[in-house]
Amino acid sequence: MFANRLRAVRIYRKYTQQQLAEAIDIAPRTYQRYEEGTRQPDYVLLLEIAKFLDISIDFLLGNDEYLQKMGWQIDMPLDVPPRKEQKNSKKPLPD
Repeated sequence: MFANRLRAVRIYRKYTQQQLAEAIDIAPRTYQRYEEGTRQPDYVLLLEIAKFLDISIDFLLGNDEYLQKMGWQIDMPLDVPPRKEQKNSKKPLPD
């Protein structure tokens, strides 16, 4: 589930695997393995991925009960929550 959601959010946010890997400072092949489901990031890296993609860890990990309480549609097709607007941010969110 994590691998599918990670890939779906990355595509929805219009990033390549290379761009995301560079943004979180890991090798592109390592990131590819996350999307393949053959490897899992540690907690710190999971936080970085979630922060960069502007998505909750619960969404990435598939905590469906939590997501339903938040009112997110979790059935297929994947409904990626919109980005949050950031006020007084030093760095704008990428498009």
